[in-house]
Amino acid sequence: MKKNPVRLAIIGLGHIARVYKQALKASGYTLACVCDTSPSAVNRHMYREIPFYRDYETMLAREDVDVALVATPPASHLSVAKTCLSYGVDVLMEKPATLARDALETLLDYEEAVRHTLRVMYHLRYANEVLAFLSDDARDDAWDLEGIDIVIHDPYVDEDGRILPERTALGGAWFDSGINALSLIECFTPLEVLEPIDVSHVVDETNGLPVYIKQRLLADGIPTAITIDWRRRASFKKTTLYYSDKTVELDHTAQSLLVNGERIYKSRRKDPLVVHYENLFTHGDSEGNLDLTRKLHEYLFKLSP
Repeated sequence: MKKNPVRLAIIGLGHIARVYKQALKASGYTLACVCDTSPSAVNRHMYREIPFYRDYETMLAREDVDVALVATPPASHLSVAKTCLSYGVDVLMEKPATLARDALETLLDYEEAVRHTLRVMYHLRYANEVLAFLSDDARDDAWDLEGIDIVIHDPYVDEDGRILPERTALGGAWFDSGINALSLIECFTPLEVLEPIDVSHVVDETNGLPVYIKQRLLADGIPTAITIDWRRRASFKKTTLYYSDKTVELDHTAQSLLVNGERIYKSRRKDPLVVHYENLFTHGDSEGNLDLTRKLHEYLFKLSP
């Protein structure tokens, strides 16, 4: 963003932080320091050799930081990101940016006022199989897209269908996974108009948060289905694109690309999530993504059950 190498701080060492350290190795970032309110945070052990803080304002005041990666619960994103921006530090932020429309507008307006960069990380857009399909070698732009089907399963509930305590801060299946699905759709169609057809969902009765949701939509007039199911208690993600004469399968779990059943691409990497973030850190838009973020979150809030 500003200089090379770029000094990066991580704020929040929860479950996703296990991915960052490995993914950052291939990037232009130098990991300068980390922060979590708990010294026993779930991934604190992975960063033992890195300066550790329990208060991010103290860290920002003491350390030479160019970029802060904000991986705290979404409800805290507004306050954490505003503080980072006020210190003249650019922000990389986990999705979703916020859990409410007014908080999002406050954050984006502040980013524009202070003239520093805020970029929300929609990691599934950076899967190898997605990038392979979007490359000139794999995609014929003349194909007519006639349907989109996205399926996302995550193991975030217990055997009784209750969201695991450490996952409740994600805001439920729609806010956590729906934003990834919407960001993927935008890779294949401009997503200028998104019209709901119908929705069904199941909630965790202990907190009211959805653990299953199926949205049927028209994305720029294209029939689109998004199915998110945490009840499966497994990690599985797949996007199927139906064209006039081709069916494209993007298996995000197997990291493969099939066209009419023929394998066009298969990654040899073991951990898809590490790959996503490696690509994002290395090839992502360093100038921010405010317009994309406004659009995706407007639909996220509009379609929330």
